Amino acid sequence: MDMVNMFLQALAGLDLMESVPKAALWFVVLGGLVGAFMLIYTTITPHSEFKMIREGNDAAALSLCGAFLGFILPLAVTVRQSNSVLTLTVEALFALAIQIIAFFVISAILRGKREQLEKGNVAAGRLFGTMFLGAGILNAAYLISG
Repeated sequence: MDMVNMFLQALAGLDLMESVPKAALWFVVLGGLVGAFMLIYTTITPHSEFKMIREGNDAAALSLCGAFLGFILPLAVTVRQSNSVLTLTVEALFALAIQIIAFFVISAILRGKREQLEKGNVAAGRLFGTMFLGAGILNAAYLISG
């Protein structure tokens, strides 16, 4: 019962007329940033992730999911620490750059990335996705410490 009372007190303290439009703005901005990331990232990579995913290629899905999570994790940290849409946008551009750099570095180190994904090598897709996620975690850690 105490948890219910605490929740109701917290809810009573919210100014919904201010909170709801702000939350809606943040979700619209975040949705646009995520959409822009997916478009730019999948355009830069030499393989068609969405085509491979539609064909049931788990390796491509794992790789793209890792890049996606590696992109949104720093954004989540920024949303938590900032009230500025401009700061969020700048951090999103930085996170995009980190994921693109990670793509090229991983592709240079692990030759044959494209071929492995096209063959549906799930182990390779898992490795690539984990590396992209790792880049995002390091980026988020930097944001937390800075």
